[in-house]
Amino acid sequence: MVLSSTVLATLLAASSVAAALLALAAAARFGPQGRLGRRATHRPSANDGIVFLFDQAELVDATRAGERLIAAAPTGGTDWTRLLSLLTPEFPDLAGRVDSLAAEGVQVFTSQDTATQLTAEWRDGLRRLTIVDEDIAAAPARIDAHNLAALERELEILRANTDLAPAPVWRQKREGGEITWFNRVYLEELRRLRGPDAAERWPIAPIFDAEAVSEAARKKSPLRAAAGKQDQESWYDVHVRDDGDELVCAAVNVDRLVGTERQLRGFMQTLTKTFADLDAGLAIFDRSRRLVMFNPALGDLTGLPPGFLAAHPTLFGVLDRMRDLGRVPEPRNYTEWRKRMTELESDAADGFFAETWALPSGETLRVTGRPHPDGAIAFIFEDISAEIRLTRRFRSELEVSQAVIDTLEDGVAVFSAAGVLALSNRAYAELWGEDPMARLDHATLADILQIWAARTAPTALWVDVETYLRNAAGRAPWTTEAMLLDGRGVSCQFSPLPGGATMVRFSPSATLAGDVRFRRRA
Repeated sequence: MVLSSTVLATLLAASSVAAALLALAAAARFGPQGRLGRRATHRPSANDGIVFLFDQAELVDATRAGERLIAAAPTGGTDWTRLLSLLTPEFPDLAGRVDSLAAEGVQVFTSQDTATQLTAEWRDGLRRLTIVDEDIAAAPARIDAHNLAALERELEILRANTDLAPAPVWRQKREGGEITWFNRVYLEELRRLRGPDAAERWPIAPIFDAEAVSEAARKKSPLRAAAGKQDQESWYDVHVRDDGDELVCAAVNVDRLVGTERQLRGFMQTLTKTFADLDAGLAIFDRSRRLVMFNPALGDLTGLPPGFLAAHPTLFGVLDRMRDLGRVPEPRNYTEWRKRMTELESDAADGFFAETWALPSGETLRVTGRPHPDGAIAFIFEDISAEIRLTRRFRSELEVSQAVIDTLEDGVAVFSAAGVLALSNRAYAELWGEDPMARLDHATLADILQIWAARTAPTALWVDVETYLRNAAGRAPWTTEAMLLDGRGVSCQFSPLPGGATMVRFSPSATLAGDVRFRRRA
């Protein structure tokens, strides 16, 4: 295909323009005024000593001595912030003044000990820093290659150790709290807690309040501090040591410990509220036998004032005070009583202590001792005066009831719904020749039926009686007769009682040998 002269001329012109643009771009990048060109122009030579060349925060070139120096800086962050972390302790005003370097052109800094000089220059948008140490320049042969290699190796080991430490470690000024050195974990925690931009500025941002850290150094005790946002805060125990004008700090994360303490505190609050509502008095003594926990009911039952209990008295202090207040059984001999209280402690620690104390005031306390973890023991004091009075009243009523039925001429036996003999009188024992109430165990219906069958003439009556006594539903009073082996007749009256119980009444009568009904039934 043949192109016209016009089209060919147009293509040639376009290609010329493109070539010109590429040439301009290359010149801008690689020419003397381009970025790479400027870097190449101001590249330091190997004999320049300690020199750094920065493009903004990026280190674009350095001499071998400069590379060794910046290699000692903490890892993480930009090249500029790493170098500042090394130079700021010797040149405190470097970070603040170097921002105006573009306007001034050249700035000269002298170290605090006046032995080192730093020159900062602005060269075509690049920052060139030159460090001259007068002592090293005057005696360059003082450190040979072997010593230098050993020092560098030791520096690598120390830095690796601090970077591998699982906790943030840093140094800060005693006054002002400015961070002068930090390890890798500190930088990671700073980014996590304050955001990624917090590690890109110098001075590096502190994680913890400087005044609180200084106060911990003065008190020589760890600082419990929180860091981060409220909904994502982390807790640390910060350990601080003095080192002249600076403080060496290390922070150990205690999130799990704080969470456990909060759970324990919430549990203790719940437990305290629960104990406060108990009628029983609770006293917990630690392994040194000091009172560590009690509830309000303890003061009510023992008579001990709250102020005395709140002072954490010992176990024997509590018992002695209770003895003075008459809240323990009146001892006949103090020595014996003291010995008994010692046994009380040992029994409670073993888990075998339980006593009922009859107080001089007429009240009755049930005291129970139980062992607790870590050598602690707990005592529970319960007022059982009402229970004792009710038991005594019930026993008295039983005795009166027993005395009443013992006056009856007929034998009486009462069976519970479960078929156990609950009550019988003296006439019953005389009639059947055995007192079931004198047995140590409870007499059952089967035991009693054997006695009745053995002491009467052979009859199928007792089978009917067993059926009647075991079926509590829909029963009506029933009267029948039996004949004893001595020939006497016995009238048996069965009466249902509430709750499925049954009362049996035996009325001895004259012989029934001539009674036709009895003979037929027999």
